[in-house]
Amino acid sequence: MPIDEYAEWAKTVSYRAILGPERRRSRHGLAGMFTLRFDQFAHTLLSRADGERMRMSDLAIPFDVVVAGVRRQPYAALPSRFRHRERSTLTLRSLPFLPIGIGPWVAARMWQVAAFIDLRVVKPIVISADGATRDVNVVDAASFSSAIPGVLHHETSDPRMLPILDELCADQDVAAMVDGGAASNVPVELAWERVRDGRLGTRNACYLAFDCFHPHWDPRHLWLVPITQAVQLQMVRNLPYADHLVRFEPTLSPVNLAPSAAAIDRACRWGRDSVEPAIAVTSALLEPTWWEGDRPPAAEPKERTKSAASSMSAVMAAIQAPTGRFRRWRSRHLT
Repeated sequence: MPIDEYAEWAKTVSYRAILGPERRRSRHGLAGMFTLRFDQFAHTLLSRADGERMRMSDLAIPFDVVVAGVRRQPYAALPSRFRHRERSTLTLRSLPFLPIGIGPWVAARMWQVAAFIDLRVVKPIVISADGATRDVNVVDAASFSSAIPGVLHHETSDPRMLPILDELCADQDVAAMVDGGAASNVPVELAWERVRDGRLGTRNACYLAFDCFHPHWDPRHLWLVPITQAVQLQMVRNLPYADHLVRFEPTLSPVNLAPSAAAIDRACRWGRDSVEPAIAVTSALLEPTWWEGDRPPAAEPKERTKSAASSMSAVMAAIQAPTGRFRRWRSRHLT
């Protein structure tokens, strides 16, 4: 797996590349400060070799995405800025042009996110390669799961997806889909249920949970404590299902929507330092367990799904890096 190439791809993220003004009508998402353009930015990465967008059923490694569905009754009671993109757009006309001034606006909206961290308001929805969601575009699943309520707004740009998402919202009885962290930030219980229901073909699994949004007693993150404390209430329900929990610390600020290359390098170092102690525990948990007799029961090997993704060399070659000093500066610093 080309981990280094994925990291290099992440370093090409910029505000101008992934964020845009709120223009679209809200159909499946929640109105926010910005339109999320991740589907455009990650088009080559999350497209098949034939140019079609990858679907959940195309993934070689089983992968489930958790999004939060906003229940219809609470949705109807939300302030108009969350339901009507016109109101949101009027507010955003006064936004500063530089990302350095966007932080306080995002922080103010993040405080309002705490109202969504309540299972009476939202419900977890799993998008996977089986059932009715197998034909959902990977990039749309990832985008909805990243749409911070009131901050980032995603709507699919693929006409094929409209009836699929309409049916999903109707079946789940929700009015909009947002960041899955609002319903289950560390969804170990959902993972346990999926394995129990046969998602992997075996129930003999190790549950390794990652938590990067817990209370940090750092002056730079103190303003987030009420939100992280609300999220931590979810852990009371999820923690019993985890074999091992890794808490990442320190982490980048959640209001930094497009980290610089240096910030990504720091985050990678912090991540390695946090995960290192868990390697020995996880390795021990994954050691084979022998049954009575000479060997464990033999299982017929399953044919592995071949990856339909484009090669990373093609992905990196498709990135149109801005030329010229001014263009590079504008891409990094202007929205």
